[in-house]
Amino acid sequence: MHELIIDARDFALTCIKVHAPSLTAFVGDAAGYVSRVDLRSMRVCRAYHGAAGSVRSISVHPRLPFVAAATLDRSLRVWRADTGDLVRRVYLK
Repeated sequence: MHELIIDARDFALTCIKVHAPSLTAFVGDAAGYVSRVDLRSMRVCRAYHGAAGSVRSISVHPRLPFVAAATLDRSLRVWRADTGDLVRRVYLK
């Protein structure tokens, strides 16, 4: 069994979404970090920046390279899964 390596942060993981075709998982934590974890090596292969509140939900597009996260700062952010570039931020009223 492998230990999940997510830097030195000790924030509780709040959500996870497995993307089986790429053998990766997207995880969100209570500090607002979203990371992509390679399930073969159990190491973070990309971090997605911009979230300010606890990540409550993550969704991955089934065919296109996009990942979305809803956070407690009342925002929905969409990133390119392959590059980590923020595509869109929407404030949810």
